[in-house]
Amino acid sequence: MPQVLDAETLEPIRAAPDFTMTAPLAIAIDPPHLQDARAILQGRRLVLIGGVPDAAHHRAIMTSLGLADLDWIAADEYAHGTHAHARLTDQTALVVIAIRWMGHAHSTLREVARAKGIPYVMHPGGLNPNSLAWQILQQTSRQLGTLAS
Repeated sequence: MPQVLDAETLEPIRAAPDFTMTAPLAIAIDPPHLQDARAILQGRRLVLIGGVPDAAHHRAIMTSLGLADLDWIAADEYAHGTHAHARLTDQTALVVIAIRWMGHAHSTLREVARAKGIPYVMHPGGLNPNSLAWQILQQTSRQLGTLAS
């Protein structure tokens, strides 16, 4: 015969804390290439030329790459590239040229960066932080590694 629990026996069980299982907290872990790019660019200035600047996207790039400053120049702001000269300062660690949106202006921009001794990336893809980090490491990690030390 099953045992019947009375109210006195059930009271400690009812008073016990609720240990209902919940889903574990999701912790975002950045991929290694993004961590490496952040380690190299942390606290530095990047000039991104191309695309359409967007506040949320700007914050994501700044945060993901640990940048002190991101000067994002819209593609339509520099039709032929020569105006970018003034935006590439001594504080600029890297220039990213988003060639998907730049048409033929990218050759002029590349020459301006080269003349100023600033490493540059010819970025063919979308401007999400993971894609940027991958191209940065593939194209300029050797040059940027000397900047980080």
